[in-house]
Amino acid sequence: MKNFSAKTARFLGSNGFFWFVIGLFLFQASWLVYSALYPMAFDEAYHFNLIRTYAGGWLPFLAEHPEGMGFNAVTRYPSYFFHYLMSFPYRLIELFTPVEFTQITLLRMINVGFFAGSLVLFRKLLIRSGLSSAMSNIGILLFSLIPIVPLLAAHINYDNLLILLIAWMLLLSQRIITFLQEKTIPLKEILIITIIGLFSAIVKYAVLPILLGIFGFLFLYGVWQFWKVPRQELTEKIKSGWGKMSLLLKISTLLLLLISGGLAFERYGVNLISYQSLVPACDQVLSEEQCMEFGPYERNVGYREARDPDFQPDRIAHGQRWFSGMWYRTFFMINGDVPVDRYQNFAPLPLPAIAATGVLLLGLFASAFYWRSVFARRPFIVMLAIVTLVYMAVLFFRNYSGYVDQGRTAALNGRYLLLIFPSVIAIIGLGLRRLFADLLKLKVVTSVIVIALFLQGGGLVSFLVRSSDSWYWPIDSVQQVNSRSQELIHPVIFGSDEEHLRTIPR
Repeated sequence: MKNFSAKTARFLGSNGFFWFVIGLFLFQASWLVYSALYPMAFDEAYHFNLIRTYAGGWLPFLAEHPEGMGFNAVTRYPSYFFHYLMSFPYRLIELFTPVEFTQITLLRMINVGFFAGSLVLFRKLLIRSGLSSAMSNIGILLFSLIPIVPLLAAHINYDNLLILLIAWMLLLSQRIITFLQEKTIPLKEILIITIIGLFSAIVKYAVLPILLGIFGFLFLYGVWQFWKVPRQELTEKIKSGWGKMSLLLKISTLLLLLISGGLAFERYGVNLISYQSLVPACDQVLSEEQCMEFGPYERNVGYREARDPDFQPDRIAHGQRWFSGMWYRTFFMINGDVPVDRYQNFAPLPLPAIAATGVLLLGLFASAFYWRSVFARRPFIVMLAIVTLVYMAVLFFRNYSGYVDQGRTAALNGRYLLLIFPSVIAIIGLGLRRLFADLLKLKVVTSVIVIALFLQGGGLVSFLVRSSDSWYWPIDSVQQVNSRSQELIHPVIFGSDEEHLRTIPR
């Protein structure tokens, strides 16, 4: 049995198993790309229409607000660079075909590529965090089997590019920390991570708390490492780092720094000057009538008008709804903004949701109990924890302010948590590694059980079990393949007979 456990552990830690995980993810996401009717739930129509709007010009600026498109104040909205970049493949696709199905599915596949790339980087991140290759591979597998992960990846959505940029920044930050520990200033890496950070800020402004955590920690850690280094020696180290860069690299990094910094200032700097806000409210930029075309604005106005005059905020009740709502929207399955069964959604299938909750709680307990083993002499893990806490705090209190303003908890989206899930996996993975130290057989058995539970409704399976014809493209072959697959898989998935249909506020 010990020999079998060792062989199983080696298999789970092999490169072959990891690429199988990537292949499984690509299969799931691609299935959704060509099955799920446009537009899918996570604002896909907004993103596709804005891409087409940017395809009407060559510069990343809109001179005036596009009327009748259901946009927010996009001329001043900081989250626009994804749409501008994606307008170029859209232009190329449009040259060859006017068919919207082809345009949408090809753009969706580009987004699948973004997310798949992030999984490759996150695996490197987990290994560099101190996890074994087996635990890293299992972590990526379980992450990819969260139902909304392949669902989001199959969307045309800026989160897919953002998560790739975050993975890249976290890897660079680990490298920078290693150099700082060696009393070396990695100027090249610092310039590159700054460029990526500036670009990510104009992909989606929600990354700002993550940038604050990363750059704030790197700055303070660098100050701590070089506190007693003489100024002249510090200057020499900077010059040395600059001198090691090739001429082409110097020119390209400075050019990209100028472009990314200029674009970020054009949004955040000008917004701060003109509207005293990094992200001005829609009605600060547009008229009330124009803003009412934007769904979330109209929703918030409706909630605000319907708010009970005697409403008193309850922090505890809101906190309970927030956590349960985020959990629900991480493991649920939902239809899109389509004519029939619009936003129809079903409660999570029980086994993967229970397994994920159990792993998370056990991992958090282990990380807290063995905190010295997890965090001591591991500045990168400390940084991941800070980034996670800062992001979670901002996300919670931003939603709480909406609750106070509108009198109800709304706009909960589990996909927002995906940006920090790999960091959480790294932290709880180290705790679990310490908890199961020298217990190879137990680790292998537990891993196999957890994977089996996730397969009971994780990833694509959740879509196949919950969906119906109104969820699919109106193409006979698509509907037949999905219906037949549903018939085959439905009897072997525990809890698939319990539909628990819900309609939840957006």
